[in-house]
Amino acid sequence: MSIPAVSFRLLGSFEIRHNDATIPLGGKPRCLLAALLLGTGQRVSTDYLVEVVWGASPPHNPRASLYSYVMRARKALSCAGLNPNQLYNINEGYGLNIGTADLDVTRFNRYRTQAADARNDGDQHTELASLNLALDLWRGSALQDIPSDLLQGGPAQQLEEARLAVLQR
Repeated sequence: MSIPAVSFRLLGSFEIRHNDATIPLGGKPRCLLAALLLGTGQRVSTDYLVEVVWGASPPHNPRASLYSYVMRARKALSCAGLNPNQLYNINEGYGLNIGTADLDVTRFNRYRTQAADARNDGDQHTELASLNLALDLWRGSALQDIPSDLLQGGPAQQLEEARLAVLQR
């Protein structure tokens, strides 16, 4: 399976990769984009994003600040060769449409499913190959440089539990 020209990595340090280059995006816009990537293709509420980015201490006008981070994230998407409008506003929230092949979390889950299917079919070789492909995607702890208690306490922990389950196979 070939790696797409644009890829998003959450299984370790957050990265946006375009061909062999890393697209810079720091701080709070990185938290915002990580939350949208975890909910890719789905509406993520503005209230949830405010909590992801600032926790219990949002600024005076969090929606305006959030919008400025959306604009920075769109600029990063554009630098990666994507249409910045793939990050869109919808019904008191935002969505992100990147295509499932571009996200390491999606590939990890696909390999886990392939391994389970192979195990059910009695194909140990394919099961082990799929598990190894899943583990090869990891470059450290999930979301390791995303300073969001909400993401660290939920999605990152779930991803780490999934990785542990693969390691135990």
